[in-house]
Amino acid sequence: MSSLLEIRNTTKRKKPAFLRRGGLHIKRISTSWRRHRGIHNKTRQKKKGQLVRITQGYRSPKEVYGLTREGFSLIKVNTLSDLIIAEKEKKIFQISATVGKRKKIALLKKAKELGLIIQGIKNVEDKIKELEESVSKRKKETSQKLEQRKKTKEAIKKEPEKKEEQAKEESKKLLEDIEQKQQKIPQEPKQKQADMKGLQRRVVKT
Repeated sequence: MSSLLEIRNTTKRKKPAFLRRGGLHIKRISTSWRRHRGIHNKTRQKKKGQLVRITQGYRSPKEVYGLTREGFSLIKVNTLSDLIIAEKEKKIFQISATVGKRKKIALLKKAKELGLIIQGIKNVEDKIKELEESVSKRKKETSQKLEQRKKTKEAIKKEPEKKEEQAKEESKKLLEDIEQKQQKIPQEPKQKQADMKGLQRRVVKT
């Protein structure tokens, strides 16, 4: 078993990256491998200096296929019940990518209690601290966003009231300006008005 693992590890070190044609140069095409089917395709024709084709020689031995580097079979964990199964079977487990941060913290704490090996995590305590900090930071951000939304809603409600008040103030100012202009116009004395009427009569008689 150990010899097979060594063979697999050595072959994996030499194993090239199997890429899709145009994946490195064209942005919309992914690099994940696809079988080359073109009539004039150079990789299909096995020309030198082209992309490497997938062949059976690169495959790891059947007995060791799907195992970790240490030779353990890996289980993907989603819940605490999956974790208990991993403990019974004495297997290394890996927390699936779909699990959230809060659930991940609970799983890591339980794994620490049971003394299980976790794939891809060297120090469990540091990982738990990191996740807890990110959760608390996110909580603060969400609370700040909610406060901002409330403030904006209140401001939107107050806007029509402010507009009405401004319109009233503007109308008051206009009325005051008109009154001031009327007061500034000088009123002619009654004697002058009478003299003007007399002159008009004389002009008419002549």
